[in-house]
Amino acid sequence: MVRTLSEGGFRQLFESLPDGAAVLEPVFDRAGAAVDYVLLEVNLAFRGLLALGDGKQPGRRLSELPLAQVHIVRLASVVANGEPTRYDVYHREIDKHLRVSAFATGDGHLAIIVHDATADRIANIDRARWLEDGAKVSSFSMWPEKVRETETLFRTTLEHIPVNLVVYDQDQRIRYMNPSLAAMAATFGRTASDMIGRLGSEVWPPEVWAPLEAHFRRALATGERQDYELEISLPDGARVVRHWTVVPIREGAEIQRLLVLSSDLTAQRLLVDERRQADRALAR
Repeated sequence: MVRTLSEGGFRQLFESLPDGAAVLEPVFDRAGAAVDYVLLEVNLAFRGLLALGDGKQPGRRLSELPLAQVHIVRLASVVANGEPTRYDVYHREIDKHLRVSAFATGDGHLAIIVHDATADRIANIDRARWLEDGAKVSSFSMWPEKVRETETLFRTTLEHIPVNLVVYDQDQRIRYMNPSLAAMAATFGRTASDMIGRLGSEVWPPEVWAPLEAHFRRALATGERQDYELEISLPDGARVVRHWTVVPIREGAEIQRLLVLSSDLTAQRLLVDERRQADRALAR
């Protein structure tokens, strides 16, 4: 017997998410374009990130909330084509950098996940300043130490970030993968030492490699970052949803490497599925 969360269990999970989460119902104009959104559900983190206070939010329109206009415009593309999107936005009024993921839930509604990326942006700024300070070092004798510090900083970061990360060369051979990705590869029966230097097509199953290669080609052709989402099957039969980012890395004028990051969205999608099941159960 398949057991699902109760309405109370769903709400507890929804409210305890560390990121802001909301379920929206589009409002259409006469031409059929989404011009606003009704808030159906919002969690505590969502209210906190957008400085909404503790008042009742469901039933309000997104346009009534502060800082809403940029989101109304970006969400319209999800309604129009059904494709998920992810974007970053800075709100000067609350001095926060927000990373927003939005996707259609399949029942005419949208779900959005809002992550406070302010700390990440500050860290990037601090890192840039640190590197700029290094560029100003006048004594040649200090450079070896500076280089070692930089390598240690970057390696420590890459090996501890909670996302999968892999670097490919132009020939699509794997040159580096972080421990998080090595752990996931182990579920496919592969080891990191076996994968380094191999072609991506040789190590990843077709359902993973085919869309990744397509976005490789697009990144090489345009020189721009590529984002997409993919649902894949693990050997144990479990289904997971991951967000993928392909970043071209230039050395001079040429793209020499491709950085690929992926993060797990399964919990967010499970949350939406549980909500739909709870709604159907209540409607019976």
